[in-house]
Amino acid sequence: MEFGLLIMHPLFTSSFRKNILQLLIIIAFPAIMILIYVEVGLNKLDTHYLKKSEDLKSQANNIQILSLGSSNAYFGLNPREYSCLGFNLAFNAQSMYYDMEIIKKYIDTMPKLRLVVLPAIFYTTGTRLVGTSQDWRMYFYKQYWGLPLELESNSINENIKRLINSKNYSKIALYSDTIYTHIRDGFSGHVDYIPDKNGWYDSKDLPRLTDLIKVNSKGAFSHSLTFNESYADSNIVYWQQIISILKAKKIEILIVRLPEDVSYYSQLDQKKAQLFTTKISELAKNYDVNFADYSQDKRFVTDDFTLMNDHLNQDGATKFSKILNKEHLFENCIN
Repeated sequence: MEFGLLIMHPLFTSSFRKNILQLLIIIAFPAIMILIYVEVGLNKLDTHYLKKSEDLKSQANNIQILSLGSSNAYFGLNPREYSCLGFNLAFNAQSMYYDMEIIKKYIDTMPKLRLVVLPAIFYTTGTRLVGTSQDWRMYFYKQYWGLPLELESNSINENIKRLINSKNYSKIALYSDTIYTHIRDGFSGHVDYIPDKNGWYDSKDLPRLTDLIKVNSKGAFSHSLTFNESYADSNIVYWQQIISILKAKKIEILIVRLPEDVSYYSQLDQKKAQLFTTKISELAKNYDVNFADYSQDKRFVTDDFTLMNDHLNQDGATKFSKILNKEHLFENCIN
């Protein structure tokens, strides 16, 4: 009897339930619209992941020389100095896994491609992106480039977390740490580096190595410490896949080690440095690929580098790119 009376109470009438639903919609609608506004605004942010994607698409039909790699190559390879149209598709901390995924996805969009430059970088060869302080970049590759996440072979639970992470599809999640700043600035300004139309980063705003009172050699020590032979072996496999894909399409490959300041290469763990050189040399030999090692080239001096002593500055990059073009690239250019 009491239950029946409760059901008949005015609070449980269909009219009341309808009013509650309308109230919830009125409350939720502004919140939903704000979320949509923020998501759309963040989607337009000027990040180099977006800019390079757009620049690549606009030039893909005419690109003849493509370079990959991490920040060493991003700073150091300026396609402006090539004899034909080139594009720099390096990013900060780009792992060799993403070198491979970029080739797999975009190789068929570049019908005139004649040569791919693979920068052999000590740090990148001995590390991976996943599981590091830089692995947030994986979600930028996912959202802006549509590339699959780099995962760990022995960490299923962590991989599942990464695969279902909202950063895979939501810009609000992707930019969660800086949302307030972007809203305040009207979603304007630059999120990160501003690359040239050819993909190269002009580091003119960074100090030259010669401007520093003391050169910091901790980078070489840190890179030596993190170099992992097992990771190097996995990364070599990624490059083997790249080389196989390119050879099947009769596209030339050049593996190149960029110049390094003496304050960098002299401070590396020499056993690991030799291991790195051996692995790259064997890869080149086994696949009949040219390997040009400029790491200790005496034509480059301290004034050619930035505050990161394994990164060329704008003048060093121009100098190196001219040399590389003259010694290896120009013969692959067609009119």
